[in-house]
Amino acid sequence: MLLDQLYTLAHQATAAVLFAMFWAVSVEPFEKMIANILNQATWWPRAFSPTKSMMCNFGYPKEPNKQFPDGVTEQLAKDFYANMISICVAHALCASPMLPVLIYGWEESSELMKVSFLLGTLADLGYDVYDFIRLSFRTFDTKHEKPTPIDFFIILGLMHHTTGLALIMPLNLHYVDRFEYHQTAVSLLLAASLCFLAGAYKFTLDVYEKRKDFILYKFIVLFQLGIILYTRVYLWFPAALGLRAYMKEQNDTTFYYSATVSK
Repeated sequence: MLLDQLYTLAHQATAAVLFAMFWAVSVEPFEKMIANILNQATWWPRAFSPTKSMMCNFGYPKEPNKQFPDGVTEQLAKDFYANMISICVAHALCASPMLPVLIYGWEESSELMKVSFLLGTLADLGYDVYDFIRLSFRTFDTKHEKPTPIDFFIILGLMHHTTGLALIMPLNLHYVDRFEYHQTAVSLLLAASLCFLAGAYKFTLDVYEKRKDFILYKFIVLFQLGIILYTRVYLWFPAALGLRAYMKEQNDTTFYYSATVSK
């Protein structure tokens, strides 16, 4: 019953909106809790500098400017670090109910597994909707207490979130049974979660005073590189090409040419 309903555009859109509302009331308190923990963390002074460097890579200013008159403050860095953790947790929560379908395949999965997969994808879609709106306010509201630079909005809002916003419901409606979709969707979420969580932990290590922390830091770098190479090269290219070939076999020109252009 629920599975049949989730095959419709209206019910998927409704679920995505409900998930967006859930994220809207849960993410901010969670991030405040993380920021409060950072106030007491003995390792935070070590993590501040690499966090600030990461922020500058995403468009935050190295020196004070009009949008950031005090530059990247310690509190702003704590908020960014907390946001990074919350994104990782959200990605992991969305991917978890999708795992059974990835493991057993669509045909061998029970109705509950199929519903769980669909709800996992729609939970991620809801997060994209929520965070895109939040980013928009933070970027274009000049008086917002937690401003976001336009570069970060372009990277996360326009280049990242739009992938889910544009593809999740169409793929759910037309290709939800394809293993390439399952493989790509789950690995996208888990790879991002694992890499950024590992990176967040990496910032806490005392690499200058403790040799074991230095070795662990290097190991984490290799771990992140391994995940990136495994997903982007070994998984995603074959999956994308395989699904594109299947679309061509089905004579689905709309999806086929869209996939060709996006590649």
